[in-house]
Amino acid sequence: MFFQESSDSDSDFEEELELLALATLLTKQRKRRRYWIHPVNRKRESRGEFHCLVKELESDAEKFHQYFRMSKAQFEEIHRLIEEDIKKIRTKFRKPIGTKERLAVCLR
Repeated sequence: MFFQESSDSDSDFEEELELLALATLLTKQRKRRRYWIHPVNRKRESRGEFHCLVKELESDAEKFHQYFRMSKAQFEEIHRLIEEDIKKIRTKFRKPIGTKERLAVCLR
């Protein structure tokens, strides 16, 4: 009887060790790499919606109006009015999102 109790406490101890090891492993897996600029966003200028689609829409007034629900002239007027308010400072670390792209995202 005494031997079984000792065996039970040993198995409990082993289970606790396994749970602790599992918790440690899960904690380590949860840590994500933090990027200054995520790799997906580095391709924004060559593959992003604004730089590809919106640039094409500028040449077709009807499609531009369907996309933004305003004419190109209205878009430009709004941009002119708010450009200084939404402009970001360029740093040596990264290039900011342009004011027209900011406006386009807001309108969509």
